[in-house]
Amino acid sequence: MKFLYRQSKAADNSLAAFGVSDCCLKDILLERDFQSMTKKPHHHNGYELHIIKNGHHIYETDAGTYNVKSGEFLLIPPFVKHKIIASGEHTSKYSVTFSIRTPLPIASQCSTGTLTPHCGECLDFITAELALHTASSQLLIENRVFELIILILRQSGLHEQPSADEKPSEDYRLTAAKQYIRDNIELPLCLSDISEYCHLSEKQITRLFARYEGISAVQYITALRVQYIEKLLRDDKLSVKAISEMMGFSSEYYFNAFFKKHSGLPPGEYRKMNR
Repeated sequence: MKFLYRQSKAADNSLAAFGVSDCCLKDILLERDFQSMTKKPHHHNGYELHIIKNGHHIYETDAGTYNVKSGEFLLIPPFVKHKIIASGEHTSKYSVTFSIRTPLPIASQCSTGTLTPHCGECLDFITAELALHTASSQLLIENRVFELIILILRQSGLHEQPSADEKPSEDYRLTAAKQYIRDNIELPLCLSDISEYCHLSEKQITRLFARYEGISAVQYITALRVQYIEKLLRDDKLSVKAISEMMGFSSEYYFNAFFKKHSGLPPGEYRKMNR
């Protein structure tokens, strides 16, 4: 028996972030590991996944008997009693055990299926990374183990539903526009600057901000500029005049008028109140 992956107890590992715990991936060669295999009916508190590489296993469970052959898998849910009653010669397999914090909407009985090429690629990748044993291998292996588990669960009937309050994914064009604004917030940006950078029309930019932000691009720019000015005023390192020049205003008068209009206070008073 060879351990290919054992989940750490750290709360910040990628599997734990999705509620997966106690995950372990083993490579088992029946002829070598036969004595260590449990031959009595037993169950686990978590899921147990068996992927046959060569040969076959015949499993007896509460629900019936399963003959799992090379290239196939058997997923055993929590608390389902099972045992191996027969094996083919030179049988070898992968065994994955894991628990999930939230009960999954899949059948409470065992499920079998043929391993997809994608799942096979995950296992090949894990084996290759384990041999490299680099600093990044553990993270890469962990991600592929999670991918393997989700793919098998989906094949076994898991139907994931998006959260009711989940927002639509942000358009990549809007993401680029917002990043450009943040990177150049000291400049007196206008709508044409954004559309030119994103290679979109001003109407397209306007629609993107209205859909995802609920405000216009100009309002978004103004809000970020005011936030940035407030930060500079709180830092108390630059004079009001210096901030005005840095933010691209033609005069301190226009800077004062802009800031008072959008924050309710002149810059000097805002600084006094936030020291």
